[in-house]
Amino acid sequence: MTIQLSQAVKNHRNLPPDFWLDLESQGIPAAVIHSRLIGWDGEYVTIPIFSRDRKVLGFEYTTFDETGRLMVLPRERHKPYLYGEPILNLSPQEVVLTEGVAESLILSGRGWNALSATGDGLSFREEWAPALQKVPNIYLCFKRASESIQAALGIRELLPKARIVALPPEVGAGGGLFEFFVELEATAEDFRQLLKRAATSDA
Repeated sequence: MTIQLSQAVKNHRNLPPDFWLDLESQGIPAAVIHSRLIGWDGEYVTIPIFSRDRKVLGFEYTTFDETGRLMVLPRERHKPYLYGEPILNLSPQEVVLTEGVAESLILSGRGWNALSATGDGLSFREEWAPALQKVPNIYLCFKRASESIQAALGIRELLPKARIVALPPEVGAGGGLFEFFVELEATAEDFRQLLKRAATSDA
């Protein structure tokens, strides 16, 4: 076991019970908290970043803001990683790129193959494109914000077959998958309908 994997396991074992409940209230199921080794280092909620060969590359450090929302702490001069990359070992028929690790965890908990750049989730490294281009169906589901839309359009230049998923206006300005699944209590089938609309749209 590598040092970083050992640290991830230790942090996971140290995750306080009330934090489990807080994460579940954010739409992240217990099964995902466990399988992704989400933990606690004594100061921050830690989310290990696994490479495609299941090595721990580093951690996302997160906390709960004043509204109780899980937020990733910014880290300057850290290159983004592709969170959820081991999913690609399964040769999935579809993947959904989300805006940020928290959003990808929410979607993963509802049965989708969700990926995200670490950090703010808006970056995309060109070197990730070849592996993703092998996936038959690629969707980009970012938040309802101009910066997010521009980021999704930029990613689609590297992944031309990717379809942009439009979340409904009810999520509000800047709203994302938390608002969709947790606040609006949308179902997995509701999200599937959004994917179907994206797949038949020229947007």
